[in-house]
Amino acid sequence: MAIEFRCPGCNRLLRVGDNAGGRQAKCPECGTILIVPLPAAAPAAAPAPAPESRPAPGGPPRAAAPPAQPGAPAGQPPAGPGEIRPTRIDLGDVYSRTWAIFKSQFGTCLVAMLAVFGIAFVANLVVFLVQGVFFLMRLPPAMRILVMFPLQLGCGVLGFWLQIGQGLFFLKTARGERAELADLFTGGPYLLRILGASILFGLMYMVGLVLLVIPGIIVAMMFSQFYLLILDRNVGVIQSLELSRDMTNGNKLTLFLMSLVGAVLAFVAAIPCGLGLIVAVPFFALLMPVTYLTMTGQPTAADHLAAPPRPKPAASGLPPAAPPDWMDNMR
Repeated sequence: MAIEFRCPGCNRLLRVGDNAGGRQAKCPECGTILIVPLPAAAPAAAPAPAPESRPAPGGPPRAAAPPAQPGAPAGQPPAGPGEIRPTRIDLGDVYSRTWAIFKSQFGTCLVAMLAVFGIAFVANLVVFLVQGVFFLMRLPPAMRILVMFPLQLGCGVLGFWLQIGQGLFFLKTARGERAELADLFTGGPYLLRILGASILFGLMYMVGLVLLVIPGIIVAMMFSQFYLLILDRNVGVIQSLELSRDMTNGNKLTLFLMSLVGAVLAFVAAIPCGLGLIVAVPFFALLMPVTYLTMTGQPTAADHLAAPPRPKPAASGLPPAAPPDWMDNMR
């Protein structure tokens, strides 16, 4: 068993052994010193509650979390921190959730994408210019390779690192947390694990394609969530693939249809001189974490945006009433 909890400083999900409860620890992400919570004690045996019970004097009774199972019924409360509840997703629902969040966060999403693109473009431009200088200097091929290989490798690692930071940025945005440009440069702790999982994923995908095209597609959909599982749950390489396999059970066809719809929309967006990609690229970057959160039963920012507005009181000649109690909680 392990204890999962979130850091109060950066809200990153942490996992430690159950023997570390009550001890002092340091968050590897932000360096916050914290106390590991004690593992939840097993509840004492009690008779089954009646189908209906009156609320306690201090408020309504707390409902127990339903067991995690695929295809959670509608109306089920979202999964709590540290909990994954595999849920059947709906293509239209995921797209509408993503669009609701995207409309409210278009500016920040676009700036993040442009920042990643700009840094990667400058790095590749430097490599290209250095290569051109070496060519004009007529240096021996062996010397060119000796110098250019580390530069190209470093440029590739930089781009991969920025992609991880971009995933963290859009995961925060999809969850409704405050995402900042500094998040683009925080992918270091996940670099090796995501690289290892990506290599295993690529090998399995290639084997599936060699056998037949359909097995390759199935493998791609089955393990497609390993990337976000590592970022969100801080799990290892093998565990991320295993969790992705369990989560996508019953969702692989929907994920495949989402990929087809996304390819068609990207093609249409690229027709007007590529201008539509300014909207399409950040939208699809946000679509992936929204799909992940919905598939794991976690709440998204769209759940807050979809809350119906409170009705305005009818105009009257009476003096304005005192503000209701719920407004005190907003101050």
